Amino acid sequence: MDSTDTLERLNNSIEYVEHNIGMIAARLAIQNI
Repeated sequence: MDSTDTLERLNNSIEYVEHNIGMIAARLAIQNI
């Protein structure tokens, strides 16, 4: 397995997680208004 491929997968995973956290935070913020 290529190290660059691994790094790309890691970056994609991090972006995915951050996106999900943003969605959850937005939902919580909307509920608390």
